[in-house]
Amino acid sequence: MDRIRQGWADSGGTAILHGMSELQADLLGPSSMSRHPFGDLWNAIASIHGHWGTEMARPKFTEEQCKEFEDAANPHQWLLSADRLHVQAVELYDRRGRGMLVRVGVGVPTVSWNETNKATFLLCAFALENAIKAFLVYEHPNWVSDGYLHDEICSHRLVTLSRKSTLIRYRNRDEWVLAAFEEGNESWMRYPCSRRADDLQIEPQLPDKLWGAYLRVMRGYAFILMRLLRNGWRGPHGFAGSWEMTDGWLGAQLSKPIRSERPLLGGPGQKHTG
Repeated sequence: MDRIRQGWADSGGTAILHGMSELQADLLGPSSMSRHPFGDLWNAIASIHGHWGTEMARPKFTEEQCKEFEDAANPHQWLLSADRLHVQAVELYDRRGRGMLVRVGVGVPTVSWNETNKATFLLCAFALENAIKAFLVYEHPNWVSDGYLHDEICSHRLVTLSRKSTLIRYRNRDEWVLAAFEEGNESWMRYPCSRRADDLQIEPQLPDKLWGAYLRVMRGYAFILMRLLRNGWRGPHGFAGSWEMTDGWLGAQLSKPIRSERPLLGGPGQKHTG
């Protein structure tokens, strides 16, 4: 095994290890490697890096680049992105009934969908993901440090992401909503098929109950995020800002604008009125 380790290290195997780790995660999982014919080899390779190879070697960015990235990745930007996606989802949902897609085949049932069904599902999933990540960046600024989105925030699994935040209210109550939009987030929502033959499924309809719950969840996220952002946020590289916000974000309606209750936190910062 020592010869294997040395030979692998000399050959510069990081990129191959990264590719193998993705395949392993999809098909086997770390626990299965001990039972795999190449399990010993895999463990020897992984031990060189001290992990399962989920990250490739990353370049170092300058402090100025890190500050620019931090500005682009602050929690308000995640909320803004979520809001844009949410607005488009609402507009698509309102277009229901203007066109239908119908699948007719021999020996299979006829199925029909509103033509906006899949795109609405996908936009809702993206909007939820960006809103949840606004909470995560607010709560864990280091997850956008060093010029990268860290692994903790790069998942598309909505339920898992929401569980990483202590700021999201009613997480248990709303998990069924997140799960419904997570289910096809990496398969039928964005592709014409699933990722594997054993996972083929018919695109579900977006029912009124789920749509109403989605709107409720997004409004709840907006109220909390707007109140958090008014009090400011400080990033790991010196960015600091607070935001003044009014009606309309993620569908939330306020009786009066939410304004910063204290001055900016110091250092390079910004104030936003929206």
